[in-house]
Amino acid sequence: MAAGHAKDDEERPAAGEEQSGRSSVLTQFLREHGGVAPLVGLVGITTIIVGLTTAFGAIRSDHSFWIVVFGGLSILFLWASWPLSYLKIAPKLMSISSLGVAVISIVALLTVIAIAARHGSDDTPVETSEENGVLESPIEGWAQWNTLRNRGPSFGTRLLTAVARPQGEINVFVVGDDGQVWNPWTDNLDDNRFWHEDTLPENDFLRGTRQVTAVTVNKRGHSTQDVLFVFAIGNDGQIWWTELEGRDWKNWEALPAEVKFSHATQAVAAVSRIDGVIDLFAMGIDGQVWSIGWEEHTKWKKWFQVFPSSTFNGNQSVSVAARSKYNVDLFVVGQKTVWSNYWYETEDEWHPWVPLAELATKERGKQHPLFPDSQIITAISKPPDHDEQSGGEYSTRVPDHTSIDLFGVGADGRVWSNWFEAGRLEDDPWYGWFEIGRTRVAKNQQLAAIRRGAYNIEVFGVGADGKLLMTLWKDKERNRLDGRWSDWVQPDGVGDESFSEVAVVSTSPDTLNLFAIGHDGYLRETSWRASDSG
Repeated sequence: MAAGHAKDDEERPAAGEEQSGRSSVLTQFLREHGGVAPLVGLVGITTIIVGLTTAFGAIRSDHSFWIVVFGGLSILFLWASWPLSYLKIAPKLMSISSLGVAVISIVALLTVIAIAARHGSDDTPVETSEENGVLESPIEGWAQWNTLRNRGPSFGTRLLTAVARPQGEINVFVVGDDGQVWNPWTDNLDDNRFWHEDTLPENDFLRGTRQVTAVTVNKRGHSTQDVLFVFAIGNDGQIWWTELEGRDWKNWEALPAEVKFSHATQAVAAVSRIDGVIDLFAMGIDGQVWSIGWEEHTKWKKWFQVFPSSTFNGNQSVSVAARSKYNVDLFVVGQKTVWSNYWYETEDEWHPWVPLAELATKERGKQHPLFPDSQIITAISKPPDHDEQSGGEYSTRVPDHTSIDLFGVGADGRVWSNWFEAGRLEDDPWYGWFEIGRTRVAKNQQLAAIRRGAYNIEVFGVGADGKLLMTLWKDKERNRLDGRWSDWVQPDGVGDESFSEVAVVSTSPDTLNLFAIGHDGYLRETSWRASDSG
């Protein structure tokens, strides 16, 4: 028996010899089939793909999904095509098809990476130096929060309205639980501790109103003299208004009552595109967008219906932007998408409502974010160039033929943006929807956005955890497509508290004033000055 086992051991090769034999057979097989060079090439290509996918998938978060997908497909089908070809375990057509899919995936991967490199992303660091007309970034240098009102009624989760007047005065408006409109204001922009606390004339019709709207209108022939108007929807379904004369508010008056509006779900949109003129827009309970106008030294005109639509149900709010004195653009969420309408003075008519999803370019793959009907889109237009500003304050003249930027919180909790630039493409001036970062924020909030200069945009909002967040865009090359968004961050020194709503204004290119309602229902303010950020 022992001798028999010894004989078997002599016939069976040792483990090391067996492994060496297998390696030799594999090497011989590869050489016979010309597979060594392709194998080395596969390893090299795979290394490159892994490197690109890891690098750009990590730092280009607005494109990371497709980068990882195409990178994975490239590697999978590359390695599948090699054994199919050289081991001949499948028909030749299958191996060619696998190689074709790999090539297509690689081309797609490189294309997405090229787009990511060209357009930037939310995680690209943004420098804070002022260069070539690009302003300093307001991430650091914020003052400590100042509580504007910590007594009296709570403001709950109502929306804020803040306006900067041409003489350098800031006014904030918010409805309290008691239905009265509170108006903190200041003309001391050097110290955020000095605020006046006023209230608008008493009323018995604003209890439960969601938001008041304020707009400042230049007097004709007086670029530094303005009239401040405030509008609100009462619980009687009418729109009420008042104006500031000197430091005294007029009693509330109701606009013509031909149309009814919902004070609980809607807000008034107001814009002054030219001195001495106001245009109001609001969604009626009939699901139609209505407008009314005012001109200096005249009475209010009659309500008229903007182009009829069956898209809206009466619960939405309208957003408005005037990118020039000749143009007005409207935006409303309906059927989970953003709809647009516009008016040109040369045509003097409104057009059919069009979903922006149909106007987007193909540059970002025609993404179609979904928005809840309660979402109010934030729309801002490009400010005047620096040579149109004087005395460190903004010119209030509406710029001509410039751009519009839109911001909204999608049903996925992420912030989406789209922008329009006249003349960019004659038949397709909208860029298309894109995500600003992958950070989730609180839903159903109205984002606060501002454009301090031609090449700077800041957006503020409340994160999913209630903390204040901001992102910013700056374009050092003064080319819109080369600008980049920063990651969402908490502004230095002001991001530790929890809030429900925010608003922002600017009285000069180097200043910001931010307002927020805390979870305790009180109103707070902080400010930023370029010289304070170091």
